[in-house]
Amino acid sequence: MGRLPGRPFAISEVHNNMDAISFPENITLKNVSFSYGGAENTDVLGDITLSVRKGEFVSIVGPSGCGKSTLLSLVAGLNRPTGGSIAIDGVPVSGPGRDRGVVFQHYSLFPWMTARANIVFALQQARERGSHRELAKTADRYLELVGLKEAADKFPCHLSGGMQQRVAIARAFAVDSPILLMDEPFSAVDTRNRVALQELLLKLRDNGSDRKTVLFITHDIDEAIILADRVVVLSSLTGSVREQFKVPFSRPRHRTPLLKSPDYVTLRNGIIDLFHKDESEILAAGDTDAFEASAIGGVLS
Repeated sequence: MGRLPGRPFAISEVHNNMDAISFPENITLKNVSFSYGGAENTDVLGDITLSVRKGEFVSIVGPSGCGKSTLLSLVAGLNRPTGGSIAIDGVPVSGPGRDRGVVFQHYSLFPWMTARANIVFALQQARERGSHRELAKTADRYLELVGLKEAADKFPCHLSGGMQQRVAIARAFAVDSPILLMDEPFSAVDTRNRVALQELLLKLRDNGSDRKTVLFITHDIDEAIILADRVVVLSSLTGSVREQFKVPFSRPRHRTPLLKSPDYVTLRNGIIDLFHKDESEILAAGDTDAFEASAIGGVLS
């Protein structure tokens, strides 16, 4: 079925190019749910079924409180689902693994280590073979790739927020995990650095023989579209996948003309409409706590 005028590119309506190439499934979630226990049981995620193909870049968006970061922590193996299953290349996730690199919203650098030492330590924890000098050379190579060659011997307190996040990204790529899990990694930096980091991420992702699989959490709809092959929208009412949208634009993507294109505007508006519908349904259900948590203002930046 072709896309109707004024309609976004929903997966249910448009064939996904990633499917056409028949890449194998890299990340598979089947009927995943998650609840916090205690005196008052709190359901966060409910019945999430989602697959991400090898080399695919998937952005996950949704109102605050819908469980985006929780979902990422489950795939990372930092938490275990209450129900359902998660697998990487068909192998059940039982905990963190070298096959998944994580970049958090906060820079998560060891403050007593230099930029180089932070990366070397990560390589050692990943059981990379080689002398300390060889690992330091690897660290320096990735610091140079992110434009921080001269900052190798600086401590995090001497680096700006954007520079610290570049170190965190360099660390993730140096470990060379085939899957990158990124939890709002650019939310704490200014607009200029955010754009630069987005472009850097895409450059590094395509560097090497195998394109990495990326699961990317964001509140920024423009960021989600510009970076991803597919955008998944979560519902804060049900904690499940509400809709998925194919991003039909070829790469490399040129930001200025893309933002002005009618197809881009249609796709963006389609995603925004789902946020408004989610809030309306929450109000209709009388869930004022969820409504306050899902305040829409922050996702339309």
